[in-house]
Amino acid sequence: MSGTTAPPGDPTRAAGSVVTSPFAEATVLPAGQEPRTAASHPSIGEAASPATGSLAAAAVAQVADDDNSRDARNNSGGAGAGAKADGEPTLRLLATWNGGRYSMQVPASTTMGQLKRLLEDETHVHPTRQKLLGLVKGKLPADDVPLRSLELKDPHPFIMMGTVESSIPRSTAAPATPAAAASAPESSLPEALNDAQRDPANKQALAATHIRIINEPRPNRRLLVLDLDYTLFDCKTPSNNIMDLARPGLHEFLAAVYPYYDICVWSQTSWRWVEAKITELGMLLHSKYKIAFVLDETSMFSITSMARTTRDGRPARHMVKPLELIWSKFPDRFSAKNTIHIDDLSRNFVLNLQSGLEISPFRNGPASQATDRELYALSRYLLLLVIVPDFRTLDHKQWKTFGNPLPK
Repeated sequence: MSGTTAPPGDPTRAAGSVVTSPFAEATVLPAGQEPRTAASHPSIGEAASPATGSLAAAAVAQVADDDNSRDARNNSGGAGAGAKADGEPTLRLLATWNGGRYSMQVPASTTMGQLKRLLEDETHVHPTRQKLLGLVKGKLPADDVPLRSLELKDPHPFIMMGTVESSIPRSTAAPATPAAAASAPESSLPEALNDAQRDPANKQALAATHIRIINEPRPNRRLLVLDLDYTLFDCKTPSNNIMDLARPGLHEFLAAVYPYYDICVWSQTSWRWVEAKITELGMLLHSKYKIAFVLDETSMFSITSMARTTRDGRPARHMVKPLELIWSKFPDRFSAKNTIHIDDLSRNFVLNLQSGLEISPFRNGPASQATDRELYALSRYLLLLVIVPDFRTLDHKQWKTFGNPLPK
């Protein structure tokens, strides 16, 4: 792409731009001004002129849905897809990212890869860190697929998740060496985990595991390990508002338990998607609680157990989240005595059944906002546990009927 993309906060950006988050800057068009098309982007159409530079290439701006802009769209293309001067159909896309709404007009021949680069020009989020929700149903198409083949609405809304590279928190802990990872005594681990460790692939995964510390764990706190997808967040339902996909009471729940628990998010996805989700959900920099550390799919390994079975009833292989990996890194702070793991899939904690609590999955987020109250009940339970000296004495299956008084 031609031109140099200015980093967030660059004083050379056009006057009138506004900062919409700590991570990125969004250019706002005056009310009534139509978004420029993407035809001038070097990777799509004609080269951008020296006078306009890269900002004119992308035309990603906050949506101004007033009468003038609607009239301009109708005059340029009528109902359905718009059209450029040369007759090529165009599409209007409405992206929501970091609390702002952005609009761009692109040729229907634009590919997925080109769309991602257009978004990068304005948001500075690298294409590998972009997650586009609601653009299509199911798996996102390959980068060479043109938008015209996707049967998109015009305008078509979607959510982009992702963080600017320079703003991503870095781990304050060095990756564990094979020697350090192997130092955990096998006698302290369940027999099933010992069997899993003997698998060469799992031994390699255990040796490579390290903790991505975002905020240092505090003394005398319990440990709350939280799954993300379907536990705190509906990761599949299309929506124009990211908070419609957050489980009701998410921030109130985390703020209520934070004085007593260090919080770990452990998700069976890659780190960049975990980071993107907790950032867009407002969990990463919240003023009333802090995430201590994050684990992703690289900290999991597979075992064979009856927690998942084949069609003929035989034990099947599945992934697990072994809490011993955390306990071995913080032996003086966390153990089965003070750790609880919340997940919508009980098979994820099959190696630590005593520490696991299965929560109902949160699906169809927008429609479930008025009825789902799991986190409110769960916060009460976790606060009741503050007075319990050893979690191993508990049966978390009875969490909704636990009757101890609330701590003062």
